[in-house]
Amino acid sequence: MSPVRKDQCERDEAVLDAMRERGSASARATLMNFQPLSGGFSRQMYRADVVDPLNGIIEIVVCVRHSNSLLDSSLDQEYAIYQALANSGVPLPSMHGKCNDVDTALGGPFFVMDRLPGVAPNVWRVTDRHELEDNWRTTRALGEDVVAAMSAIHCVDTAPLEGVVQRMSFAEVVAHWRTTYERVRLIRDPIIDEAFDWVHSRTPAPVPESLVHGDFRIGNCLVNEGRLSGVLDWELAYLGDPRFDVGYLALGYSSGKLVKPGSALLGAVAERDWFFGRYQELTGRAVDLEDVRTFSVLSALMLMANLSSAIHTYVERGADDIRMLWSRVPIASLRLDLVRLMEWPEAGSRS
Repeated sequence: MSPVRKDQCERDEAVLDAMRERGSASARATLMNFQPLSGGFSRQMYRADVVDPLNGIIEIVVCVRHSNSLLDSSLDQEYAIYQALANSGVPLPSMHGKCNDVDTALGGPFFVMDRLPGVAPNVWRVTDRHELEDNWRTTRALGEDVVAAMSAIHCVDTAPLEGVVQRMSFAEVVAHWRTTYERVRLIRDPIIDEAFDWVHSRTPAPVPESLVHGDFRIGNCLVNEGRLSGVLDWELAYLGDPRFDVGYLALGYSSGKLVKPGSALLGAVAERDWFFGRYQELTGRAVDLEDVRTFSVLSALMLMANLSSAIHTYVERGADDIRMLWSRVPIASLRLDLVRLMEWPEAGSRS
């Protein structure tokens, strides 16, 4: 057997063994059509078909935490969230098994889940953005789906997640991203330094703790025929203040803003006031615009830390994903957002 074929067989058996252990595949199942998917910097994704004489054809996605993962995030936590939210009303894939071994034929620990229909929109692609905006102008179905999904996440019973999902206070979230940024920052930037101090000084009044997605935007969802078909990418989730997700979605970044403005719609899916009003109806929680401003600054700082981490990982750790260098592009736009949100009298300077 050739080395390539041997590697493929070991890979296939690793996936099938994880599924068999959970009872999702029989001993006679085989793996077909294994192909890589475009993924983020912390997970490598693959699609495949499991052909099982007892269970038929199962379309799957394999999610691998590779050695050069950008974020030190837990596959166990992400897997537990998918399981806990199975009946929450949030569109999610079903889980088919996981493997916690670091040394696997796939290059790291992994889990297996259903492959849902749909694609993840890219809000920085003009054609995708126009399709999202057209949906709002016509059916508004996607805007309704997105706000319903966020609301369901923030109202889910967190008891099954106790001891599995990390709990973080507002101060701990600020400190975490400041520490992360300091470890990988490119230069000393007075705007970012000031922004961390600014957001730390604006601890909001407490609200009931919720599950926080941590990276909730349409690019981390699947859309199928104008409807939300899946909410993915839970590696930044935690138990804490749900207003983080609202502030993050309110950033221009989430609507496709780079060097030029993106969509005028919130997250490129709905008018801002409508979204906030609908969220309040569904959750019973008022949306305070000052709180949104605070969490938007915190969200921008989180992005600064992650974007800087991507560049650091490429340069210092030998990662070969050239997209990591693209992370330089949004930084200038996010710096301007920080200046605007903190209401400095002049962009980039103080009187």
